[in-house]
Amino acid sequence: CVCACVCSVFASERHGGSLAAMLRRARGVKASLLVVQERGGRTFGAFIPSQLARSEAGFYGDARTFLFMLTPRRIFRATGRDDHFVHMSATHGIGFGGEIGGGGVALHLGAD
Repeated sequence: CVCACVCSVFASERHGGSLAAMLRRARGVKASLLVVQERGGRTFGAFIPSQLARSEAGFYGDARTFLFMLTPRRIFRATGRDDHFVHMSATHGIGFGGEIGGGGVALHLGAD
């Protein structure tokens, strides 16, 4: 997509379900809206105000990062307690908040 608008760059049903495939498709995208729909129908996700990247050793992002649910409609903003916004690795998948491989993660999508 070559525009300043919102456009889909990755969908697991079209591009596969791997983290590597998502990162390849999102290369160069400056901010992302990650939307997940569970098989049961619940829809939730995250806004990531920076380019998606693997971050094996730590977290990235900033306080503009937030999580959301569509039903019921809710937005979850950073608490300000730390700078643990987004972690993305081949081992742990994508995590928001909490500790790498540990507890307190607000949202976790496995590597597979």
